[in-house]
Amino acid sequence: MIVPIPPLRILCVEDDPLALKALAAGLEAYHFKVTDSDHGCHAVVQVRSAPRKFDIVLTNHNMMGMDGLKVVGSLRALKFTGLVLIMYDQLTVSEWRTYRFLKVSGFFKKPFEASLIAELLLNDLHVKRNPSS
Repeated sequence: MIVPIPPLRILCVEDDPLALKALAAGLEAYHFKVTDSDHGCHAVVQVRSAPRKFDIVLTNHNMMGMDGLKVVGSLRALKFTGLVLIMYDQLTVSEWRTYRFLKVSGFFKKPFEASLIAELLLNDLHVKRNPSS
């Protein structure tokens, strides 16, 4: 019996409304379930209120108010065990190391197409489901 696998649930955190809308639409085109958040604090509250609601948090690094480092640090303090992916323009060596220490799973340098993230996630899922492929 084949049991369908539910779509991955992604929380996208981006303070640029146009970029957030484009990113969410791009991921939804690949059948991911996307929740968007325009502020790091809002994202942390969403994860705190429903810790198992998201499989992945995709957050921008450079945001007003609460940057990506603070978002990821808060997620780890909440014991979020899903994947964390970072979108960035520039990272210092210190920021890069801190993200690695916080067990960030991947980095995407801007600009990029949402299809890049979607295809990487789908390819990774295919390999995990079919290890002999």
